[in-house]
Amino acid sequence: MALPEAEHIWYDGKLVKWHEATTHVLTHSLHYGNAVFEGVRAYMTPKGLAILCLEAHTKRLFESAKACGITIPFTAEQINQAHIDLLKSNTYTDNVYIRPLVFLGYGKMGVSHIGCPVNVAIAAWQWGAYMGEEALQNGIKVKIASWMKPAPFSMMSKAKASANYFNSQMANYEAHEAGCDEALLLDPQGFIAEGSGECFFIVKDGVIITPPNDTSLESITQKNVIQIAKDLGYTVLRQRITRDEAYNADEAFFTGTAAEVTINYVITDAQNNRKMVCVDPHDIPVVAFVDPDMMASMPKGLTAATGMDALTHAIEGYITKGAWELSDMFHIKAIEVIAKSLRGAVKNEKDGRDGMALGQYIAGMGFSNVGLGIVHSMAHPLGALYDTPHGIANAIILPTVMEYNAPATGEKYRDIAKAMGVEGVDAMTLEDARKAAIEAVKQLSVDVGIPADLKEIVKAEDVDFLSQSAFDDACRPGNPRDTSVEEIKELYLKLM
Repeated sequence: MALPEAEHIWYDGKLVKWHEATTHVLTHSLHYGNAVFEGVRAYMTPKGLAILCLEAHTKRLFESAKACGITIPFTAEQINQAHIDLLKSNTYTDNVYIRPLVFLGYGKMGVSHIGCPVNVAIAAWQWGAYMGEEALQNGIKVKIASWMKPAPFSMMSKAKASANYFNSQMANYEAHEAGCDEALLLDPQGFIAEGSGECFFIVKDGVIITPPNDTSLESITQKNVIQIAKDLGYTVLRQRITRDEAYNADEAFFTGTAAEVTINYVITDAQNNRKMVCVDPHDIPVVAFVDPDMMASMPKGLTAATGMDALTHAIEGYITKGAWELSDMFHIKAIEVIAKSLRGAVKNEKDGRDGMALGQYIAGMGFSNVGLGIVHSMAHPLGALYDTPHGIANAIILPTVMEYNAPATGEKYRDIAKAMGVEGVDAMTLEDARKAAIEAVKQLSVDVGIPADLKEIVKAEDVDFLSQSAFDDACRPGNPRDTSVEEIKELYLKLM
């Protein structure tokens, strides 16, 4: 997205036009990376823009410069006033992000920066949520980065220095390449340090926990959030956080001047090939817009995968140990609607799209109250290890697990067969009704183009790891039939 331009930038003591705030290509910091900056927010109020913690940000700017051997040729008071003058010189209609930058200018080349001129620029533009407004509402996907935070003896970790952000940039790039929105970086001891540009918090049993700033910037927003939480009566702990503590947290969120506060859902640990979910009932949206017209541009493969995922939600929710009368009502209706609609949706027919929008929504209302089973437990590690699309993994695994679970489901497969459109189910024996339900699911999967097995996905040497990961998954306890690592392994092997 193009950067929203303003009229002026403050540059070395003067307000200059936006496009005239330029510098030479042989600027020292451009080549050797020694520069310091801040990220400041100004929020629109009834009285105009209000800058959040300006003095604290300017203080940190000067401390960063000192740590990096840079002398700023202005006083802190002059920099504070420059922020105010800049905002007054520009026209804004919404919240503003402010970027003061201190860099080594043109006139000297070579690693040594001694004798380089020092330039200061301050720019401000309208910038909404760092990760997009939808991230604040819907949460984001986060992965553990293979990149780690530098040790305190290798970089000036307390300085907001440009050079420090190469590490963050690479971690963020890796996360996006893996289909996630953001990265979590570990410190040299293996504890969670921070995001690529944000501080990390978890909530466990009503206690808020955030790591100490051993290898990370002392965050102004983090400090504010801690104080607000304490003022509201929460207990806040500054202590190291391990990966498994993050996976098992009740809630997790990022904070930062740019990121503000963002909730999280899925954390992907690429190093250990695990996908874990932070679950919190407060994550349920206030309003959900279910619009089939918005789904019309979905490719056939994605429509098929997400549709079979919804069917898996409905079937697993219907037979899970936590199922009861109300959830059964949602799930059996979802199965019926999806079975009638998915083929048409894949062909991009309007009735099919309309039906799938409803069916997916009803299934979600059901399983979110009762949980799932080992189809999801087995699918999660496939996504973590091989990047297998979740819906495809579920669709491949579902019929085989249905066969495995059948003895523990009573008459429910008879209901599923009816909902799937199988005729004459009432006249069938229970065993035949169960087979009919499974065959109907298999046929739907074939009709929408889902692969029949895991032969092209799973490697034999990974089966033990996959089996243990599936057994450890949070969805496994809800399965209607008690299982073991060995039985899950047999299911994987059967699918290969």
